[in-house]
Amino acid sequence: MTMHVSDPGLSPHHHDADADTHVLVDACGFTPSEHLILELMRTFCMSFAEPKTLAWDRALERADAELGNERGAQVACAMARLLRVVRIERQSTFDFINPNCTICRKRIRSSEFTLIQLVRAARIENVAVMKAAALILVQGGPILGMMEASRSLGDLLNRFFDEDVNTRQMPGTPRRNLH
Repeated sequence: MTMHVSDPGLSPHHHDADADTHVLVDACGFTPSEHLILELMRTFCMSFAEPKTLAWDRALERADAELGNERGAQVACAMARLLRVVRIERQSTFDFINPNCTICRKRIRSSEFTLIQLVRAARIENVAVMKAAALILVQGGPILGMMEASRSLGDLLNRFFDEDVNTRQMPGTPRRNLH
């Protein structure tokens, strides 16, 4: 499986987004920790897609800035582990948004959104949603590794972030601005 970055530098890529990127991140109702893992996910994926960028270093730096060296390293490692499982188990390309484009990163791809759903479900121990999200991410492949990795990341987020994900609605269909 490969990681595929949405066209990062070709004009006019900002204006011709496909249907998979029409949802704004701000419409998803993500918690601060979910915004962080989205950023880490994208940055690690950039490192996989374009190794010369050494983006993994920026991911570690971002996690450290948010959580301090020890906690940041734990969360970054757990995110990398989860993405490693995706890379091993998923048969097709994992699409993600370029974290370096200030315009594109305001949107979210369905694969990214599903991964956030998986982690939130792990945090609130919603096994049915975890299984569904994991099956989508690995396209019907084995989900045990995905479930374990998402639980590990979810446990860390629950320990390190003071946010009540239990009372928040599971991200399903993102809220859309109807105005």
